[in-house]
Amino acid sequence: MYRVTFVSSLFAADQHDQEQSQETLSLLLECLVQMNERLLRARSDVPLLYESGVRYDPEPLGQENWQDCVTTWRRKRGDCEDLASWRAAELRVRYGLRARCVYTWRRLPNGVLMYHIKVEYTGPDGRTHEEDPSRRLGMNSAAA
Repeated sequence: MYRVTFVSSLFAADQHDQEQSQETLSLLLECLVQMNERLLRARSDVPLLYESGVRYDPEPLGQENWQDCVTTWRRKRGDCEDLASWRAAELRVRYGLRARCVYTWRRLPNGVLMYHIKVEYTGPDGRTHEEDPSRRLGMNSAAA
């Protein structure tokens, strides 16, 4: 496996430009969704997320390894951005729905911003829905 690492001054506890951090987060999430879309189109063997046997598994605080859907499937575990980006790509590719990753955040006592990634999609009925793959795959409510 080949690893690509992004090192950024964004998302720090003393970060003054939270808006720029969040805009960057949205861009990176969309990139991961599009990577997963390509993989899903190229690999018919990749199962649906909820049928894959994958479980939610958080990374240690301060560590962020973003996995594509094939890596997540092979490892049988992923955290919120791994699961949400797979599900958003799956909704686009397999079901033709408009889907994207969205996030919530909270500030921890040490000042660090903790983000949680979910999926927002427009259903066949035209209504907007929000889905949390992490909760569905084992994250407890206290972790969000």
